Amino acid sequence: MSELESCMFYVIHYTKLVHRKQFLVEQLNKRNLNYIFIENFDREILSTDDYIKFTDNLIKKAKGGKCANFLAHIEAMKMITKSEYKFNIILEDDAIFSDNFNEFLEERLKELPSNYNMFFLGEGCNMHISKCKLRENIYIYKTNTTRCTDSFVIDKQVCENIVNFYNLSSNKSINLPIDHWLNYVILKLKLNVYWLEPTIVKQGSITGGKFKSVL
Repeated sequence: MSELESCMFYVIHYTKLVHRKQFLVEQLNKRNLNYIFIENFDREILSTDDYIKFTDNLIKKAKGGKCANFLAHIEAMKMITKSEYKFNIILEDDAIFSDNFNEFLEERLKELPSNYNMFFLGEGCNMHISKCKLRENIYIYKTNTTRCTDSFVIDKQVCENIVNFYNLSSNKSINLPIDHWLNYVILKLKLNVYWLEPTIVKQGSITGGKFKSVL
């Protein structure tokens, strides 16, 4: 079995953005990738109880969209704790794959350090490893932050730890969107984080220019 056959992709999707799903399904099917869409966290259907962990300030941003996205990521992590797949990858629905996505990811997963907790594949907000730090034939670099949350591999045990961290958070205490909150969690849990260079995913709503941002 190839490394890609042992991957499951969990797609964070806002159901009103039908065109995003259509585009991403085409990409996933074309590459014969395993996937599941997480679609039960639209901002319009969330209850007051769903927002219990978040500050009023975060709730107001994007009319609840930041919180909805956050909760969908937590749901993906809950699902991953029960996954039988070797690699579990969270995608946001504006992800655009590079032409060599399958081939490049297949090889990099073979090289991924066994102690990894999170491995970021995309160029979220056009963030990259500094050119002065790049080395020939080296594609995986240790760092200590997220690179947005559009596309990343995450370890099963770490998902459980992050979900527990979220559950233990006090009510009305979370004032950060998921990517910035994860930076705080990375620091607190001392997680091993890696970035891929060159990247193989663009954010269609930011760097890819294909979609309009709703966050």
